[in-house]
Amino acid sequence: MLLVQRAIFNYYYYINVLKLNYGNENAGMIPTLVEAVFSFTVLIILTVIFIKMMKARFGAKNLIKIMLCTFAMMVIIIFLLGGGFAFSVSKNSEIIDLNYMILMFFKKGILNGIMGTELVGILLTISLFSIKVYEKNNGKSIFSIIYTAISSIILIIMYYFISIFMDIYMYQTIAGTENDYIWKFIIEIIKSTDLSKAIFNYFFYVVVLIIVIFTTILVLNVFSDNKKLELKINNTNIEIKKRKYRKMNLFDEVYEDKKPLAFRYRPKSLDDFYGQKRLVGENGILRKIIERGNFMNAIFWGAPGTGKTTLAEIISNKMNYHYEYLNAIKASVADIKEISEKAANRFHMNGQQTLLFLDEIHRFNKLQQDSLLEDLENGNIILIGATTENPYYNLNNALLSRCMTFEFKKLSEDDLLKILKNINEKENFRISDDILGYISEIIEGDARQAINILELITNVGVEFTLDEVKEILNTKKSYHKTEDKYNTISAMIKSIRGSDPDAAVYWMAKMLSGGEDILYIARRLVILASEDIGLANPQALPVAVAGLNAIKEIGMPEARIILSEVAIYLAISPKSNSAYNAINSALNHIENEKIQEVPVHLTKVGAKDYKYPHNYENHYVDQIYMNEKIKFYEHGENKFEKAADEWLKKIKKNQK
Repeated sequence: MLLVQRAIFNYYYYINVLKLNYGNENAGMIPTLVEAVFSFTVLIILTVIFIKMMKARFGAKNLIKIMLCTFAMMVIIIFLLGGGFAFSVSKNSEIIDLNYMILMFFKKGILNGIMGTELVGILLTISLFSIKVYEKNNGKSIFSIIYTAISSIILIIMYYFISIFMDIYMYQTIAGTENDYIWKFIIEIIKSTDLSKAIFNYFFYVVVLIIVIFTTILVLNVFSDNKKLELKINNTNIEIKKRKYRKMNLFDEVYEDKKPLAFRYRPKSLDDFYGQKRLVGENGILRKIIERGNFMNAIFWGAPGTGKTTLAEIISNKMNYHYEYLNAIKASVADIKEISEKAANRFHMNGQQTLLFLDEIHRFNKLQQDSLLEDLENGNIILIGATTENPYYNLNNALLSRCMTFEFKKLSEDDLLKILKNINEKENFRISDDILGYISEIIEGDARQAINILELITNVGVEFTLDEVKEILNTKKSYHKTEDKYNTISAMIKSIRGSDPDAAVYWMAKMLSGGEDILYIARRLVILASEDIGLANPQALPVAVAGLNAIKEIGMPEARIILSEVAIYLAISPKSNSAYNAINSALNHIENEKIQEVPVHLTKVGAKDYKYPHNYENHYVDQIYMNEKIKFYEHGENKFEKAADEWLKKIKKNQK
């Protein structure tokens, strides 16, 4: 486009200027004005294309900065060319006077500057090319920058040589000069003693061009929130260090607009953090710890989308920790060892501590969990482990004893609605409050999932009604087999223990609808039959066991009926935890007190002294079964156990 523009309007200029009176100062004014108008038009087109491409790369939020930088480049080049023209006229006229130069600048300099806006067009084109080359080389070293600069210069040189040869050919054709004028011109340049001056004149602007290109790129990246420059003093050395709380390169913001909404709107401070008010609210315990500026090893556990990862990044950023991220699914002991060694070196060199965020920490086996202990004890790293499962079921006691545990609750509907409204307003999605409210309601506290759904329905490009959204989305309440498993089964068991059959069936239905293993539910019912009903209804255990065996043979969906029957039967049965308390009391005594010897008459050695109870009335005989009598069983306040206790007391009295 630039070469075509140059060819057309230089041809127009030569035709009008050379065929008119060349000595007349005003002879070329009209064609010059025409060329200037068309040059400016081409420049506007290139500028619009450049801004759109830069917007796509650096994101809409940087649009104002991009436009200001582009405008600044245009003004600089135009004034540079105009000033060069004014100085050249003054020098040729041998009138080196500031007032005269200013007059020439405003009289013709600006106009010639506009005519030379092809340089601005080249600048815009080369800028995009430079960025592309830089990205291709990943911007990993100074060599990438050098390679980019050299590539840009070569492209500019190619343009200038083509345009110069084109101008010479056009001039000799219109002026009627010899056909070998081009070669004579080249030979004259080579033979010229002012070759260095000529090269300088041609490539002075190239240097300026490259400087402006990389200045623009750096300016656009300086406003990134993910990079901070810090000054550290080590003994006598001053070190300028770039800290990153996640791995980024210079052009990470290039694709900012293409990143998921959930990532782009991740909170950067505690004030932007939604939910978990009891932890990070005004009087939250975690906020107090963070503001104190000395964090400790911790386990964050709770459902997905509750802010575990986000809060870890905020902590790292606020406390100036070096941030390392590992996912336990992919990580190994070797990865932890490498981070540990680097953390030790980093601390000894500049005193900076390392925060390791270990996601899905429950996926680590015992050996992997144990590999963390040494680093936690010596303070080599600060660990934040994240898990969706109850850590008391999945993590080693040794690891738990070295960490504080914080449970992250699911976000409330109000919190989710605030998040969605904020994004809706900033992105100008124009989604109705009814739809946002509906999303907040069905998601059940997962902020990430709520934002993802919002993004999905907006990416389609169709304005949905509330009914259409309800039809598209799965409105069934969620049940996550990982994070909801223990809470929901606990709710079912406690409902049965509390003799509420309706609640028991409800929580069971939630687990079944979520695809929970029916054998898992049945086994829990067998345990409950002994733990919470026990001797109050001795038939409870056989019924639960029969239910377990039945569903093994039947399977779903009919197994739901058997499970429901067992759950209701257990819920309406009288309750007793006497068996549960008795065994726990006995185990506690064994663990903490001196263990008794077995009475001799109960062993083979003293078998002749053993009294066989069935040989006596009521199948009972008074004899010692413990050297020191200790009472562990206390009968429950129910019909069966009371009756059994009364019978036992009666036969003991009768024997006496």
